[in-house]
This record gives sequence, C-alpha cells and structure tokens, in this order.
Amino acid sequence: MYSDIALDHFLNPRNVGIIEDADAFARVGDSSCGDFMEIFLKLDREREIVTDAKFRVFGCPGAIATSSVATELVKGKDFVSALSISDDDVIEALGELPDGKRHCSLLSITALRQALTEFIMREFAVSEGTVNGGGELGENYLVEDDFARRMETSGKEGKRGSDS
Repeated sequence: MYSDIALDHFLNPRNVGIIEDADAFARVGDSSCGDFMEIFLKLDREREIVTDAKFRVFGCPGAIATSSVATELVKGKDFVSALSISDDDVIEALGELPDGKRHCSLLSITALRQALTEFIMREFAVSEGTVNGGGELGENYLVEDDFARRMETSGKEGKRGSDS
C-alpha cells in the first residue's frame, strides 16, 4: 500500500521539469518497454553542493513518487552525501511503498548517482588534463598506469601488493 506521503508525491510531484543549463544529466531505464527517468542537476562547483534538481519520468505512481522525493532529498547536499543517498532512504522518506514497487526507488537513485558521478569524473579529467574542455584527450593523458605515478609524485604512498 502507498503511504499518504507517497500518494502526495505521486499526485503533486515536486521538481518536475528540466534545468536548461544543468551541470549534470542522466537518463536511465528503457523508454521502449518500461519506466525511465531523466534527472537534471544544478551544482555549485566551488562548494561541491547540489543546488537544484529536476526530473522527468515515464512510469507508474511509484516511479513518479520516488523520483519526486529523490530530488527533494538531494537538494542542498554535498556531493559525497548526495552519492550516499540510498534506495532505502527514498523509501523511508516516502513512508511506505507496495512490495512490488520498491524497485522504483532504484530508478531515481541510479539516475542521481550516474549524473553526479559523470559530472565528477568529467570535472576531474579536465582539471587533471586527461581531457580538454572539448572532451578530447589532453597532453597529460597516459595509457600506462597513470594512477601510481600520480600517487608517487603527489607524495602519497602508492603501494601495490607489498610484503610488509
């Protein structure tokens, strides 16, 4: 059974729409045969905070309610906290979902994590010179194990399989 909170998020979903100048975006699900969701995030790069979140979803009441509450939960969160939001957090915030609809919370969490992770990876790759702003490989890109070299040059221990 849907809780009153879940029904409210289904009947009056929050944050529906798109963010034209979104910093992060993800589309998950399968539009040809089932639920799918698009999430748009506006981010404060300096403070590493999610400042706004909007979504579009095609799906059942559970998919709509979980998408709505996930966008509410993520606003104002720092990136690490945002990535830590779980499907259980979404279900808890909604109060209750029918057992057959608990999977809907995974749709919104998957979209959220994908959008934010891709943003973080893209920002890291550009700042490290792995790719340039246009997405092309930069001058600092190395095919070999670049991680160990970076660890050594930054003064951090980069041990692999040490006997000690």
